[in-house]
Amino acid sequence: MVRRAELTPKLVFEIDPPKTGERWVADTKIKGFGLRLWSTASGGQKAFAIRAAKRNGKMIRKTYDPNIAWRRRLGFSYADREDKFGLGEYLEDARDWAKDEIDRIKGKLTGTEQAWIEHRAVGELVKSLPLGRAGDSLLRGLKLNNASQKYLDRLDKLFASKISKALEETPLAKLKPGQVARALARADLSAGNVRTLRSFVSQILERGASFHGPLGRFHDEFASSFSTEWDRVRKVRYPALNKLSDKRYRQIFDILESETEYRQQALAIRIYFEFRAPLTRILRAEWNQIYGPHWYPYAPDEKEFWFECRENIENDAKRILDQIRQLGAPEFDGNRFWFPDQLP
Repeated sequence: MVRRAELTPKLVFEIDPPKTGERWVADTKIKGFGLRLWSTASGGQKAFAIRAAKRNGKMIRKTYDPNIAWRRRLGFSYADREDKFGLGEYLEDARDWAKDEIDRIKGKLTGTEQAWIEHRAVGELVKSLPLGRAGDSLLRGLKLNNASQKYLDRLDKLFASKISKALEETPLAKLKPGQVARALARADLSAGNVRTLRSFVSQILERGASFHGPLGRFHDEFASSFSTEWDRVRKVRYPALNKLSDKRYRQIFDILESETEYRQQALAIRIYFEFRAPLTRILRAEWNQIYGPHWYPYAPDEKEFWFECRENIENDAKRILDQIRQLGAPEFDGNRFWFPDQLP
């Protein structure tokens, strides 16, 4: 028996399997997709499925497995999402699956495959885009996202006056992190303006990386090169630190890591040497600012600096953060700060 209806989560949840035999509810939104219901000794079952003919006329039937919708299942397991409609909760995932499967049966590119082809085409375009044009594009995007005109004017002026013509005309894929780092560190600008310009350049490459993945490698090498170049050509706040040997640094680090009476203060100073962020940011750091292997010291609404200071968490940095979390757990477990000054 066949019935036609626009499937909804509620309908899928409430409809009962037949007492005998099988029933098919064809979805009116996607031809060939529907809900299969059948009787069993235990009371009946239901499943999303497709029925589609190949070009040679052979009928193909396939059943959807909700286990492939891992994002939705994670939402039920770890988020506040409520599972109200059972199988019906997976309706949109099943529709997406059905579209791709029916396209394959018909010998067509699936929507996913077509999107990937288009994504790669855009990626090829993006990687060949000169830095100057990419900067103009980002400025237009920031304007559409309601960035302040004062901020946009500042970026436009800095970019136009301090990025050389040669760099402006260099395609993103051919930009050398060290070359850009030297240009910015040596620019005749205040430290604040250099930081803003550096963040803007990082934003350009980060946005480009969303279309052409290899551009994502630029950021970390750029950050490292910039730090080295900055120390070389600018006056550092504590020049005596540059004169310490590696052995002496290790002795200092060992002392800081073994301190017990002033544990928080010592570990804050210790982790400071692993990151480029100011000590004030480290003292205000929160655990929810860590995404994967990176720490973002600035909040997303601090647009000037959000892309500038993504800090890698690896090796000693990871070990020390684990130590901070472990040592703070007995007294401050559940507190969102790395270095809380009061109980949660």
